[in-house]
Parts: sequence; C-alpha cells; structure tokens
Amino acid sequence: SQKDWDNGDLKLTVASTAQKVIMIEAGANEIPEEKMLEAIYKCHDINQTIIAFMNKIVEEVGKKKHEYTSCAIPEEMFAAIREIVTPEQMEEAVFTDEKQKREENIREITEKLEEAFEKEFRKKRVICKNIYAYEKQDGQIEIIMNARTVKGRLVTATELSKIMSNIMQKRLKPSDASRKVIDTGFGEYIFVEGTKYKVLTGVARLTKDGQSVSGDTFSMINLPSGELLMALSDGMGSGTSAFDDSKNVIELLEQMSEAGFSQTSAIRLINSLYMSDQEFENYATLDISLINLYKGECSFLKNGAVGTYVLNQGKMYCIEGQSLPMGVVSDAEPYIGKMSLYPGDYVIMMTDGVADMFSQERYNLEKFIKQIEIVNPGDMAQAIVDEAVSRNKGAVSDDMSVIVAGVWEN
Repeated sequence: SQKDWDNGDLKLTVASTAQKVIMIEAGANEIPEEKMLEAIYKCHDINQTIIAFMNKIVEEVGKKKHEYTSCAIPEEMFAAIREIVTPEQMEEAVFTDEKQKREENIREITEKLEEAFEKEFRKKRVICKNIYAYEKQDGQIEIIMNARTVKGRLVTATELSKIMSNIMQKRLKPSDASRKVIDTGFGEYIFVEGTKYKVLTGVARLTKDGQSVSGDTFSMINLPSGELLMALSDGMGSGTSAFDDSKNVIELLEQMSEAGFSQTSAIRLINSLYMSDQEFENYATLDISLINLYKGECSFLKNGAVGTYVLNQGKMYCIEGQSLPMGVVSDAEPYIGKMSLYPGDYVIMMTDGVADMFSQERYNLEKFIKQIEIVNPGDMAQAIVDEAVSRNKGAVSDDMSVIVAGVWEN
C-alpha cells in the first residue's frame, strides 16, 4: 500500500525486460543484502506478469509495430574507431565499477577519437566539433558536425567530404540542405552517402497542329531520399483546357512529394480533389517513374497512361497498366510495377500522341529503339518524336511528349 511505501525501510523501483533487469532505483534505511536481492527478484517476477499481459494485448489487437528511424552507428564508423581504440581498451574503460572513473575514461576515449578525425581535417585548416554519425532507416549514412576554418581560409564542403569518405570507406557528399562553403565562423554541416547511380535525362515535345500550347505537362524532381521522380500527365483533348488539367495534376504531385507524401498517397489525394472540386472539369492521365539511385530500382505508377519502355541490359520491356485516369472514378488506384536497373539502361516515357504512331506491329517502338544507335537521352527523345511525326506523314495530330532517362554508375 502507499502507507507501507511511505513508512517502509526500502523504496525500490525495478525496470525489466522479459529477459533481465535493466534499471534499479532505490532509497533505503540500512537493510541486509539478502533482503535487497530478494526484493529485486520479487519486483522482476511481478514485472514478468505485466509484460505477459502487455504481450497478450498486442497479440489480440494485432496493430502493426511502429517503425522508427534507426540512429545506429554505422559499421564503417566502428571499424575506424577500432583502429584508434582497441576493443580491450574500450571494455576496460566502460566496465569500471566507479561511476566517476567510468565517465572520465569515456571522456578520454571520446577526445582520442575526435582528435584522430580532426587530425585529417586540420590538414585543410578546418576545425570540427560535435561530430555525430548515424545510420538512417533506409541504411544510408548521415554525418552532422560543426566546422570552421582558420587563418581566413575558405574550404568547400566537398573537400571535407572527400576526407570523410576516406575515413568511412564510403562515398560521402554534402547534403543538398547543407552549407557548401566552410568559413571562419562555426556552422552546421551535413554529409550524406552518395548514390551508387546517376541519371541523365532528356525531353522532346511537340504541340498539336493548330494549337498554341501543349496539353502535356511533365516534371522531374530529385527527392531527398535519393530518388529521381519523373512524372508525365496528358490532359483530355488539347489546347489550354488540357494544359490546365495536366498542369494541376503535376503541380499537386510536386507539392505532395516534396512534403513527404508517398506517390501512392499523393495520387489518391489528387484524385479526391479532382472528384470533389468543380474546377477540374475533365480528366488527366498520370505516369510516374521513380528511380532509386542507391539501389538501382525503378518503380512505375500509372493512372490511364500508355506504356513505359525500359531498355534493360539490351532487352526491351514495356510496362503497361490497366488503370483509369485521374478524375474518372472516386477510388482510382494506380497500376504499380517495379524493375531493377543497371548501368546503360534507359527508361522511356511518352504520351499517347507518340505511342499511337508506333502501334502497328511492324512499326513498333521496340524495333525502332534497337535500330538507332544513340546514347544521349536528349537525342534519343528527339529521335523518337521525329520518327513519330515522320510516320504520321509530317503531321502532329496530337500533343507529343517523350522523356528519356539513362542510368550510369556514379
């Protein structure tokens, strides 16, 4: 009872996992050691009953376990640390019974580690402090530090990233959100793991004969996640009305993607806006290719869009989806596909004004792409549009847009 707690000789709090005691807090009059140990074991036993009850609730509710962003120290950092402080030295310092001595040992080791890293930075006349390295949920390394130069020097963050890459044995680069030049005042700098792949893109477009504006709209965004988002929308019909529809879809997608929405969630929200807002009178297709530059994977999301062609290790594949455009039905779900990409591969997106010109079997796009020997994505996109016009006897009977992305090792 509370009265026993207030008047007893021992006030003990024990925190446990299912396997062991992890924390003890206590205040007491003088009591025998055996009684103290008995109390700890008793608390641990009671905790097991509570843990079993909690596990039973979790099992019955069935709610998915919450995911969190891991801040684990990267293995590369551990390897670098072990070269400076041996595991035996670390163990001797940490597993010391006296708390003050333990804290002093840890402080000395921390200073030794910082000195080792800063030794390399000083060669560039850069002073660093408060260095933090962690591994993000997606497995990529991020390093945050405060840095400044001495003697009036200016050093680029890229120069510092090269030093850190050698230490970490990982290709690091300054974050897009980080300052790019280190000057004489302390500032925060962020370094992230560089991507394994790079992408070059090219676009070619033509407006339908007799119209002053194309009804197609496209966008390409480099996302903070190390992904390249390519999107293409074709408004119903042509001219200003079609352009307004496709522009609205692309602008909404850009805003939601930059705000951190997944592309699937963004599509659902955009479609809901289309269905509820009278401003959107027609419908528009939405074609998304999302290239992960770390993993070399491409995800495809399609709402009413024509096929996307992928030249993959010398073979041509067509990614097609049987889904409806935005604004047709309230519960529109995109077709979703995924494919691995390799250096030398190409992703080719287009609107129906181009695709229709290659619809006949003997004129199909796959055969044409294999026949032309073009490496530059911009030239390839232009060649496809030119060929589409040529096969339509020089007429542009619909808006034509082509996006080509070529993948290379970084």
